[in-house]
Amino acid sequence: MGERRLVLWVLAPRGLVEYELAGLGSCTVGRAPGAGICIDDPSISRVHARLSVGTESVTLEDLGSTNGTFVRGARLGKTPVELRPGDEGRLGNVGVEVRLVGVAATAAARRVAPAEFEARLRQEVDRALRFDRSFGHLAVELPADGAAEAAAELLAANLRTLDFVTVQGPRRLEALLAECSRDEARAAARRLLELLQAHELPARIGLGVFPDDAPSAESLRRVAELAMGATAGAEVGIARQACRVLRVGARDVMLTEPRMLKLYALVERAASAALPALAVGETGSGKEVVAEALHYLGARAQGPMIKVNCSALPETLLESELFGYERGAFSGALAAKPGIIEQADGGTLLLDEISEMAPGLQAKLLRVLEDGRVRRLGATADRAVRVRFVAATHRDLAAGVAAGTFRQDLLYRLNALVLEVPPLRERRAEILPLAEHFATEAAQEAGRGFVGMAPAVEVALSAYPWPGNVRELRNVMSRAVLVCDRGEIRPEHLPPEVAQARPREPQGPQSTTGGGRSRSFQATTLELDAGAAVSLQDELHALERARIVAALQACGGNQTRAAERLKMPRRTLVAKLRALGLDGPRKRRVTPPRADGDDPR
Repeated sequence: MGERRLVLWVLAPRGLVEYELAGLGSCTVGRAPGAGICIDDPSISRVHARLSVGTESVTLEDLGSTNGTFVRGARLGKTPVELRPGDEGRLGNVGVEVRLVGVAATAAARRVAPAEFEARLRQEVDRALRFDRSFGHLAVELPADGAAEAAAELLAANLRTLDFVTVQGPRRLEALLAECSRDEARAAARRLLELLQAHELPARIGLGVFPDDAPSAESLRRVAELAMGATAGAEVGIARQACRVLRVGARDVMLTEPRMLKLYALVERAASAALPALAVGETGSGKEVVAEALHYLGARAQGPMIKVNCSALPETLLESELFGYERGAFSGALAAKPGIIEQADGGTLLLDEISEMAPGLQAKLLRVLEDGRVRRLGATADRAVRVRFVAATHRDLAAGVAAGTFRQDLLYRLNALVLEVPPLRERRAEILPLAEHFATEAAQEAGRGFVGMAPAVEVALSAYPWPGNVRELRNVMSRAVLVCDRGEIRPEHLPPEVAQARPREPQGPQSTTGGGRSRSFQATTLELDAGAAVSLQDELHALERARIVAALQACGGNQTRAAERLKMPRRTLVAKLRALGLDGPRKRRVTPPRADGDDPR
C-alpha cells in the first residue's frame, strides 16, 4: 500500500472533504471563515471545537458548541478526547472520521468489507436526505467465479476516493457512487462497463439512484439488482426504466412491470393537480395504493388522507358521514358534526366502491365536485372545501350508466383522469419480487432474518392465478413467514390451493424483446382435467419447462443466475432452452479500449 498518512474526512454539505492531519498542529473547527477547518453548515457553531495534532496523538475538544460534538456515539464534555484511526464522530449534524490511508490509494475508491459497505450505504442515505443530494449504487455481476476480485480492483483504481467498492461473492460486487446526479451516475456506470469489457470482463451492471429510484438503502440495492437482471450486458440497466421503489406514506411500493411503471409515472405527474381521479381494477389489485400515491406524492401530502367505503354504510348513514349535520337535523343529532368531506379539507378523500353509492348521493357529490362547496344536513349555508377526490371501483361504471344505477354526468366528472390498475395475473414479472418484498417485511415485523423461498414455492407462486391479487399475495407470504421454521418457505407453508398450483404448457413460444435486451418469460397455469389422459412424461415435461421459466423470470432472463438457482450447469440450461424452444445463449459484445484515454469516472 506504500506510505500511510492520517487524514480527517468531513462529510460536509458540499461533499466529502479530506484534511491532512500531519503538521496541522492545533486549530479551531467551526462555521467562522477564519477557522482552521471551516464547515459551512447551520448546525455548526462559529467556533465549534478544537482539533490538536501532536506527534503521537490527535485530540478533539468541544468549545461550548450549541449542537454538541460527538465521538464514538458519546457527547464530549470539557475534556479533550483522543481520536484513533477509524473513529467516527459528529459535529452538530456533520459527520467526521479519522482515517489512516495509503498514499497510493488516495486517488482511488475505497475497497471495503461487505459489512462496512452496508454501513457506508446507510450513512450516505442519511447524508443525502439531510442535504438534499443524490448518489448512485451499482450492482455488478461477472460471468465466471473469481472474476469479481479482478473487477473490484479495477473499479477501485478508477473511481474516486469518496466512492466505495465491495465484493459480495465470486461473481458479484457492489459500488457506491457518492455525490452523483442521475446523469453523472449513468455516465460513470457506462464508462466502467466499457472499462471492464476492455479487460475481458464482460459484466452486467445495474444502476439505482437515491432517492428517485428507491427510498431506503435496502430497496436501493434491490432495484439495482433488478435493473441488472433486466439487461443483457451490452448496456447498463437503469432502475427507473426496469424497476422502482416508491415511498408512499408509510409503505414502499415496488414496481417492476412496464405497465405499473407507466401507471405510476402518470400518478406522479398528476399528484399535484386538483383534478378528480378514478382508479379502476379488480379487488386487491392496488387501487387504494394508487390513491395514496396521488396524495403523498403531491402538494397535499401534509393534509389529511381520508378513506371511506361507500358499500359499507347504508345510504342515510353515508350521507350524514359524508356531508355532516347540524344540531337537531334529525333525531339524535345532539351536536353539530363536520362531515368527512370537510375533514378532508386541504387533503384527499378516497371514495372506495363508488359504484355502490345511491343516485341521490351521487347528485350531491357532483355538486361538491363542481363548485367546491358542501352543505351539512339541516344547514342553510354552504361551506367551501379544497379536497382532491379519488374514486375507486372494481365495476364497469359505463355499464352502471346504461343500467341507470350510476349518473352519467358524475362519470364524466370523474373519468377526466382514469388510472387502470392491472390484475396481478397480468403482472407476472412482479409476483416473485413482490413475494420476496412481502416476506422480508413480515420477517422484520416478526423480528426474524431474511426468509428465503424454495424453488418449488417460486414455481407455485408464479403459476397461481391470484384471484385476490396483491392483497392475497401479501397475506399468503405473511402467513408463510409465520409458520416456516427453518428460514426457508416451502410448499407446505403455503395454502393448499397455492401450493398445488402447477404451470401448464405455454401455448406458444416465450416472448422475447429484440436488440439484445432482456427476455420476458411468462409462467401460466396448468389446467388438467381430472379425467383427462395425461402421460407422466408430458406432466414432467411441463413441470421442467415451468421451473425453467420461473427461474428465468425471477432472474430477469439472466441464464447464469437461473442456472445457479436451478442448480445445474449453464451449458445444461442452454441445451434445455433450445430443446424446449425457449431461448438460446446470449452473445456478449466486448467493447475495445477507449482510444481517448479518458478516466472511466
